[in-house]
Amino acid sequence: MANRLSVTGGRVIISKAGYNAEASLPDAFKVFDSAWGISGLIIARGVVNVPTDVVSVTIPFPQQHYVPYAEVYGFYDDNKTYMVPGYCTTNAIICGWTDYNPGNNTVPRIIDGQLRYIVYGISQ
Repeated sequence: MANRLSVTGGRVIISKAGYNAEASLPDAFKVFDSAWGISGLIIARGVVNVPTDVVSVTIPFPQQHYVPYAEVYGFYDDNKTYMVPGYCTTNAIICGWTDYNPGNNTVPRIIDGQLRYIVYGISQ
């Protein structure tokens, strides 16, 4: 699994899926780099409570004119935190984890009933 966030020496880099966030990564594989001549912003962030038997959830956020980058994390019953699979639209994160398998043969359960999310935007 790629390390998609790097915060070092006053610089923040967020990479695209499958690429490690590092200063030498070409811009084409980055979602955000604080060294760029633009500023990043957080559109939305928070915690969503979900019942343990739910296998998908939609997290709304304010409408954008583009599809932003978002991350959703859950604390699972194997005592680890995982990024929850899903996709983003212009106004929501759609998450589902029925096929999610972090290294064993069973589908893990979200044990604290919460998903943590953050939606990143970029403004010129």
